[in-house]
Order: sequence, then C-alpha cells, then structure tokens
Amino acid sequence: NLNLAISSVQYLAADDAPTLTQHFWSLSVEEQFYLVWPLMFAAAALIAARLRASRLAWITAGITAVVVVSLLISIRWTAVEPGSAYFSTFTRVWELALGGLCAVVLQFVGRLKPLVRKAMMLMGLVFIIGSAAAYSTSTAFPGTAALVPTLGSALLIVGGSVGEWDKSFLVKPRWIQWTGNASYSIYLWHWPLFVLASFVLLDQPALIGPVALVLTIAFSALSLPLIEKRFRDAFSKKTPKQHFSALAVGIAVVVGLASLQLLEVSRNQRTNEQAASSLQSDRPECFGAAALVSGPEICPVTNTTVLIPTPTKAKLDKSDAYRDGCWSNEPFKKRPVCTYGNGPIKVALAGNSHAGQWLPTLQEVAKKRGWTITTYLVSRCNLTTLPLQFDKI
Repeated sequence: NLNLAISSVQYLAADDAPTLTQHFWSLSVEEQFYLVWPLMFAAAALIAARLRASRLAWITAGITAVVVVSLLISIRWTAVEPGSAYFSTFTRVWELALGGLCAVVLQFVGRLKPLVRKAMMLMGLVFIIGSAAAYSTSTAFPGTAALVPTLGSALLIVGGSVGEWDKSFLVKPRWIQWTGNASYSIYLWHWPLFVLASFVLLDQPALIGPVALVLTIAFSALSLPLIEKRFRDAFSKKTPKQHFSALAVGIAVVVGLASLQLLEVSRNQRTNEQAASSLQSDRPECFGAAALVSGPEICPVTNTTVLIPTPTKAKLDKSDAYRDGCWSNEPFKKRPVCTYGNGPIKVALAGNSHAGQWLPTLQEVAKKRGWTITTYLVSRCNLTTLPLQFDKI
C-alpha cells in the first residue's frame, strides 16, 4: 500500500495499468494495524496499572485518539493529494479503530430500547446504500466521504449486537447470509476478474462490470467450499504446534518460489543487458535512436521477438534529473535546481517533462561544446505566467 501511495503521485506512473493483485493493498494496511494495535493496548494497560486507573478507560482513550488523529489526517491528506491518501495507512487506520470503539460501547447497547436499536440499524443501512449509490470515481476518498459508509457499518453492527440480528429482515434472506460468508472469497476474486474483463472486453465497456460480477459470484461459490472452508475446517482440528508447523512450511514454499522468480528475472535482465552492450559495441550506428539516422539500408528492420532493452528495463531508463531529484512536483513548494557540466557556456533547461526528456542528449552535446546545463524542471507545468489547473492523477 505504501508503494501504491508513492506511485500514485508520480507523473510517469499515471498511466500504469493496475495489477491483478493491487487490491491486496488493503490487506497490507490491515496487517500493519494488527502489528501496532496490541502494542497500543499493552501501553494503555501499563499506564493504567501505574496510575491505578481504569484499564478500560485508558484503552478507550487510546482508541479514540487513534480514530480522531487518523480521521483528521485523512481529511487533510485527501483534500491535498487524494491519490496517495487513498492507499495510505495513516488515512485508513481510523476505519479499523472505529471497530474497536464499537466493541467498547457494546456493553451499553443493551440499555437502549429495541426501537432505538432498530433505528440505528436502518440508519446504518441507509448510510451504506446511499454512499454506494451517490459515490463515483470522482469522489475524493477517504476523507470525509469515508465517514458515511464507515459510520453506517458501525451503526449496523452496534444496533444489531443485542439479538436484533436474529429478528431483522436484513439477515434472514439466504443470499445475504451467503454473501456474508463468502465475503472474503468475493474480495479475493473481484479485482483480478475486473482487471481481466477490462482487457478482454475493451471494445464493450458496458459489459465489464456485469461480467466481472457474475464471474466473481461463480468463482467465489466454488472456492468457498473447495478451498477456504476445507483448509479452515482442517486447521480448526489441529494443535497449535501443527498450526505453526504448517505456517512455517507455507511461508518457506512462498519465499522459495518468490526467490526463484527473482533469480529468473535477474538472469533475464543480465542476458538482455549483455545483448544490448554487444549491439552497442558491434554496431553503434544501429543502436537506439542512431538507427533512425542510419536508415533501413544500413540498419534493416528484423522480425526478432527479443526486445532490447526489455520493457521493464526501458521503464527504468530515465534521465539523471529523476535520479538527482531535479523535479518540482505537486504541491510545487520546492524549486530544485540541478547543474550538469562545467563549461564556460551557460545553458538553461526549463519546462516540464517535454523539456526534461532532452537532458541526456544535451549532456552529450555539453561534453563536446563545453556547456554547463542548469535545469529548472516542474512536473506537468509548461512555461507560463498564467495559473494552471490539472485533474488529479
């Protein structure tokens, strides 16, 4: 999730296609939360013990503080940079901590009248359905927009915590119960199927959502009994030692397969780099942009399927301006300036990425002609004294 938060504000990553496992960012936030949450509880209990105060009161205060601080960060961050705010742990942790507050207030819910509890449930349902209907891709999220469905979920849970669920029409239908049981399977399947459908049905965008939905339900219906329940039920009968042993084996297998994949990628990159180096030394007139100058007579077009460099390597082939931090990016508070060369002739390279792309070429010219290049590069902004308005990436 942190990687996605960083790349979401990078201009060169604006057109990157989503991966099949991008939705795992929320699991990343969840696991970070689980790492810190027990430590916060332990710290609150320790303070309460030393002050001889109520442990529940200190834990509640800690939870409340996390909710308030994270929510304020979320509102501010979303207003400034919604792209990175969407994936950030700091803007999302309040949504999980709110569940902790629900657990705290459950002991008091029984004092409320049944009519009040039912009203809470209905209000929560309205919040959830209303946000689903009203929100779109243009809604700045999380920020204040996240309050509606999150509070709706809290009201629904708390209001139905004292027997109201058993009497509620909200959970009686079997399809609703099945959806709740299969929610994790649906979560795992929905995103990769949506991404694949977006590619397969590129010319029929109206079918992408319905097809992805139908396939998600179908695959979840299969994986829930065949995979999820089978392994969950099997592990429920194991001892703690067997649990940890199976976990260790699973981790070892995953790490081993990932290591083999990294080794293969590294081997392919080395082979490609060697081919590029050989081509550059043997036929420099046909390497890269020089082939355009030489023409097809000297550098005939071949039908090879080997791309030099590989697309992944080419993506990293950027000018020194990126490595040296020479760009002013949103919110454009900093104005970095970089200098290349030490010749007597001063050359200014000013503009956005259309200007910055010329830096490698100008560096070569600077060596031959004795130039000193100073960059004044601002992401997305062209040279003008007029105010510019951009859509959020």
